[in-house]
Amino acid sequence: MLRLVLALILFAALGGAARAERRVALVIGNAAYTDVPALRNSRNDAEDVARALAQLGFDVTSGLDLDGAAFTRTVAAFSRKLDGADVALFYYSGHGVQVNDQNYLIPVDAHVEDEFGLKREGVALADILGEMEGRAKLNLVFLDACRDNPLAERLRRQALAANRSGAIGRGLARIDVAAQDMLLVYATGPGKVASDGTGRNSPFTTAFLQHVAEPGVEIESLMKRVTAGVRLATGGTQEPERLSRLSAEFYFAKAEPAAPAMAPAVPAPAAAEEAAKAFEAAKAIGTVAAFDAFLKSFPTGVYADLARVMKADLAKAPAARVGAVESVPPQATQPAKPALAVPDAAPVIRRPPLKRPPRLVQERPVRLQPAPPRHRVQQAPRSGGTNCFRFNGALTCN
Repeated sequence: MLRLVLALILFAALGGAARAERRVALVIGNAAYTDVPALRNSRNDAEDVARALAQLGFDVTSGLDLDGAAFTRTVAAFSRKLDGADVALFYYSGHGVQVNDQNYLIPVDAHVEDEFGLKREGVALADILGEMEGRAKLNLVFLDACRDNPLAERLRRQALAANRSGAIGRGLARIDVAAQDMLLVYATGPGKVASDGTGRNSPFTTAFLQHVAEPGVEIESLMKRVTAGVRLATGGTQEPERLSRLSAEFYFAKAEPAAPAMAPAVPAPAAAEEAAKAFEAAKAIGTVAAFDAFLKSFPTGVYADLARVMKADLAKAPAARVGAVESVPPQATQPAKPALAVPDAAPVIRRPPLKRPPRLVQERPVRLQPAPPRHRVQQAPRSGGTNCFRFNGALTCN
């Protein structure tokens, strides 16, 4: 039976390890552009997000200031990790542009003069989303790419000069999320420009980093907090937008489990015997200090409870101890006194004399003298018709 229980525990542990959630992430930050002005914070944003995701259990593939070839290689490396992943995440910070409702992410070495060049040198967002679709159980996409991009104005002028009517707009275009269990988040609304920020990170990334590691916060609730943070940081001029087809909950950081209740320690037989002996010794001494010493060595157990009760009784009525023996240190530890020292006299306690109760004077009883006997007349029995009376002892007959 014991072997069976151990086998079940081991199987459950191995099964739990096998079911551990596998998370993969692709994080790219492009800032050092050669054909357009560089961005202030995109590289910082990517570095900080990659670090935070790694701490949350993601296998992170990251790239900073990628040219076209490096961009392609980095996406391919991420793609090889997607199969069988529970969660796949893509985060991009840098320039992006939309043409005819198609979004393109711009490598740092791109030199774009027209729509044809954009398709050749830019990286289509749809291609990255297509790699993620159906490969992982849940997909999360965060695009902090709606920066003020001069490429859009250049492409617009070129289209007008070529008499083309292609729609070139600011920021990124809203796209339909066709894949199931995918969340797509824009740093600002489609067609609008996101702020690059004045600190280390953009307003969107600052809010994202502030909340991503909060335990027990579901992804939809977390994005509401991010939206509120961006609004506050930008004075309401920027508001993230999200498109969601999630059917399951997701937590970047799971809620911290409650600490299990500690079972009272059960002493071993040897320890219980030792505790019993120490308790008897403390009880024989019968002082608060003795019970304190016992509780310091044996803070738990039935003897500890009894020691606390007896200690409390002593603290309430110390004078009620009968036969308590105070511990006296050995004579060797006492400092030696001078030879001619006179021992201190014990203090004399003077008690007031007891007052005796007043003595009662007992009066002698008055003895009453018996009254003299009255003269009694006793009639003597008749004799021959003669009446005789005895008066004061004399007999008189008539």
